[in-house]
Amino acid sequence: MLDGASATYRDVVAGGGDLVVTATASGFTHNVVLEERPKAGADGKIAPVGLTVPVTTPGAEVRTNAAGGIEVTAKAGKAGKAGEMVASAPAPIMWDSSKGEDEPKAGPGDAQFAPVKATVADTAAGGRLKPGAGHEPS
Repeated sequence: MLDGASATYRDVVAGGGDLVVTATASGFTHNVVLEERPKAGADGKIAPVGLTVPVTTPGAEVRTNAAGGIEVTAKAGKAGKAGEMVASAPAPIMWDSSKGEDEPKAGPGDAQFAPVKATVADTAAGGRLKPGAGHEPS
């Protein structure tokens, strides 16, 4: 569904949720929107909500950095000088918007805010974003 600069992909997130991608002047943002708390399985546990993002980067390498962000660096003779960063994204975050907030107003330490650990797999499926340890739904 298109709405201005945003496209919503309904029910594409494992565990139940929509992906909303918004075009900005300098690139894009993406948010996973859960309309309700994920349901527990037969074992009583709630599985982490995840999103696999396929990435094709000919001539470049995708990796996470020490701060939890994602970096794309050039390989020799390709998109730039070997090792040169050609794109980056900050560490992913998640927040509870049940209080009507579309974006987080606070930072780390706030109960409504938590980091998301990004992992990058060198597979055809791309990377997978998973909630960081201790921040799974309860």
